[in-house]
Amino acid sequence: PIDDGLSALRLLGAGERYETYLAHDERRLALVGVKVVRPDLTTDAVARRGLAREAELLVRLSHPAIVRSFGAVLDGPRPYLLLEHLEGPRLSSLVRRHGPLDLEQLAPLGVQLASAAHYMAAEGVVHLDIKPGNVIMGAPARLIDLSIARTVDLLPGRVRPIGTDAYMAPEQCDPVGRGPLTPAADVWGIGDRKSVV
Repeated sequence: PIDDGLSALRLLGAGERYETYLAHDERRLALVGVKVVRPDLTTDAVARRGLAREAELLVRLSHPAIVRSFGAVLDGPRPYLLLEHLEGPRLSSLVRRHGPLDLEQLAPLGVQLASAAHYMAAEGVVHLDIKPGNVIMGAPARLIDLSIARTVDLLPGRVRPIGTDAYMAPEQCDPVGRGPLTPAADVWGIGDRKSVV
């Protein structure tokens, strides 16, 4: 159990601060995704703040190509986000198993991701980690994991790199020398050829 009426079924993925599970929600009688703070970090202020920021952004963002949130419990013994369960593989898994996408697949995927990035930019949000591992292939494809996303007002003055090394825009790698960070960083993530080859 993760919480009353919320039972983890299997681990979907894990990162430095969080784990994501496929879970059964008895209230909804449905499968959901649950992103929880790792057990060893439940008292870590940075992990808790990051989850709270992601919860706030997901409430703010509503787009067909961005994962939806069903709420969050941030003050319990193990804080978590309740997310829609997305059917489909990650883009990274598809490319690893089957090679580069065909143009017929690539063009609609690019349009869907560009649509999500455009919407986030209009809402003053930058994802900062658009990469194949954060794209669930479905109809439409969905962008997931806003754990390092920031509102544009929090970007000025950044001095440290932020993102996944292999997919960062130059200004993410060196915010002081190449800055400023803007929504253009997400465009780089979408267009990075490592995303599809």
